[in-house]
Amino acid sequence: MYSTKILTVLMCAMMFFHACKQSNGSLQLEAVPADALFVIALENKQITDKSGLDHPEDFKIFDYINKAIGENEEVASFYNKLVRDSKAAGVDKDRFYLYGATQEEGIGTNYFDYGALIVKLSDAEVFEALLKVSGLTDIQDRGTYKMIESNDLTVVWNKQIAQIFGGNVYQIDFETSFKRPKNILSVADFEQFQQRSYDVGLWMSYGALMTRINGMKDVVELTGMSKFIDEFSDTHIHAYLDFNDAEILLSIVATPQDKMELFYKNLAKEFNQQLLNDSPETSFFAFNMSVNMAEYIRLLKDMTGNAILFDEMLNDATTSTVINAFEGDLLLNLYGFAQGPLPLPLAGVGFTVKDRESFDRLVFLLKREMPVSAVGEHYSVSLGGFIPAYFAFKDNRVLVTNDAENIAEFLKGRSGKTLASNPIGNIMKESHYSSYINLDFDSYPEAIRNLAQASMGNKFESFRSTISPFKDLTVRTTDKYRGSSMSLRFKNKGNSLKQLLQSIDKIVAESGSL
Repeated sequence: MYSTKILTVLMCAMMFFHACKQSNGSLQLEAVPADALFVIALENKQITDKSGLDHPEDFKIFDYINKAIGENEEVASFYNKLVRDSKAAGVDKDRFYLYGATQEEGIGTNYFDYGALIVKLSDAEVFEALLKVSGLTDIQDRGTYKMIESNDLTVVWNKQIAQIFGGNVYQIDFETSFKRPKNILSVADFEQFQQRSYDVGLWMSYGALMTRINGMKDVVELTGMSKFIDEFSDTHIHAYLDFNDAEILLSIVATPQDKMELFYKNLAKEFNQQLLNDSPETSFFAFNMSVNMAEYIRLLKDMTGNAILFDEMLNDATTSTVINAFEGDLLLNLYGFAQGPLPLPLAGVGFTVKDRESFDRLVFLLKREMPVSAVGEHYSVSLGGFIPAYFAFKDNRVLVTNDAENIAEFLKGRSGKTLASNPIGNIMKESHYSSYINLDFDSYPEAIRNLAQASMGNKFESFRSTISPFKDLTVRTTDKYRGSSMSLRFKNKGNSLKQLLQSIDKIVAESGSL
């Protein structure tokens, strides 16, 4: 296990080093099987340039890796040389690939899993020296390639690339694994995935994951979603992670897009933007969604193949009333905190209903469960015996809130700025689903900060230091359900990865460990 640990640390540490030259990765990709479940592509040089890791010795993380190596002076000496000399590993550190795959065992459909990290070599002899210094000395010369088997890792390499395998590899033909007759470059969808630039990319065969992994197959059978899986057996997922200026952006899209558009054309529904005008401008947390409810229920009923369950659910008077009343738009906004010793959140939930009659039916159901009072144009109810809640209907929209001022503004027509003028409102206008959270802790009321400090005790400063670089986090759908994205924004300008590493470095410096 010692040699495996050392090799793992050294391979991870290569992210710290500058690459010597640019490569297109085709040699590595020829070693990836065409039926791979997923492929992760790491643009190492690009990431290194963005992060400022060309001087890794300036980072406390560097000291942490030194500690992880242990007390072996020979390995520590080699590692320090490796950091300062980009050629010392014998590896072209432009780009790494990691893939996962399954291989049929025997004649049946029982699959076992394996994966490999693939790197391009700039000097195979230097790479071999790296392995020996790492304690991996039992090298087998197989003529056209060499290999080492060490516990749960198998390393095979020729003069051009090295493959570090994990998992059950006893059926793999290593001789042909370096340039497979059917490799991932022959998959048209993977070629499409490669056309977009990225820092880290993930290509995934959705259908293969769902049908070829035993654990996934069990889930599919338990949930009755086999028809859904069959419908998307040829679907792939493309995910791209980009470290931009003051933002980490994760983008995800499903392909083929024309098929996704056909599938979602009835499910997609434009968000009722009037709900944004029913909410105050400020936001600490927000969530919205819009969906064609009738189509959504039909879809679930059809795809699960469990029509009896859905028929029973829809025949239930209460469930049927709620589902039939809901028009498909929902907005939650936590916009403030009540003054007082206990700063309770002030929030509003807005949603659309078909008509006034639908709203009255919902009120009738609620009155059967708890005491509801009619106060002028709105209703009030006590939650838990001490938290007031108010709700009202206006123009096919319903607002539920624990803020009496908010319900009054809703009924008379809110004056001044609303959530529609907030940037998060613009995102909601274009999304069928989105969520937002304000991570700028210093922007929260003093009472909230004091409450957090009192509840966390001596862990408060560590928490505050950890989240201090961040501004907000937003998750949203894009392009009519066909894609989605997650954006983590920073307060200050500058590359997001560099800021993230500096933050981690600060934590390491303060605590002495990760």
